[in-house]
Amino acid sequence: MVIYFLLVVYYILIYQFEDKIKNDNLNRNILCIILVLPMFILVAFRSINIGIDTIVYYKAYQTIGYVDGIKTVLFSNSFMEKGYLIITYIFSRLGFGYYTFQVIEALFIYTSFGAMIRKYSSNMSMSCLIFVTMQRFFGTMNQARMWIAAAILFYSINLIQERKFIKFLVLVAIASSFHKSAMIFIIVYFIVRIPENYKKWVLLGLGALVIEILEISF
Repeated sequence: MVIYFLLVVYYILIYQFEDKIKNDNLNRNILCIILVLPMFILVAFRSINIGIDTIVYYKAYQTIGYVDGIKTVLFSNSFMEKGYLIITYIFSRLGFGYYTFQVIEALFIYTSFGAMIRKYSSNMSMSCLIFVTMQRFFGTMNQARMWIAAAILFYSINLIQERKFIKFLVLVAIASSFHKSAMIFIIVYFIVRIPENYKKWVLLGLGALVIEILEISF
């Protein structure tokens, strides 16, 4: 709770002067790092006792290293998606410990998140504040598969803008191999063509649907 409070205060303070910072590439890059770094550190170097599911991922990682061959991983009856199992198997077989894997995992998630707000947010500190207060930050400590999938989907946003459907579909498929709910994101590609008058209602409905699905999934 103390960490949560400090993060909120941290982003509120930065929000107070973000508009006064010269809006060039260098300053935005530096600000983005300053904003994202605290969340990355807290997630990457957390104990396995922090986060309800962290211990589950820890035990799965410890176990998968002893699996005899990638085929066993592919045909296992684990509740975890195959993409996540394959990645954990590869890292484990390469000799990386779980904590190293956790750092790499957090780095990928927060690099993607940072790149997204760097490119699309008009106020990055407010984006981070919303991310924390809506408890998405804590989600990255628990729902590893879902947030890896989300991080992959963040990189697909520019493909929607450029109307590159095949490449977009490939990224969604990769993301769904980490969490099945990522398939819902395909709908977003078509929403951008909906007239502006109706788009916000479609987005609200879709957002409610996604939240409901994720709540059921966990």
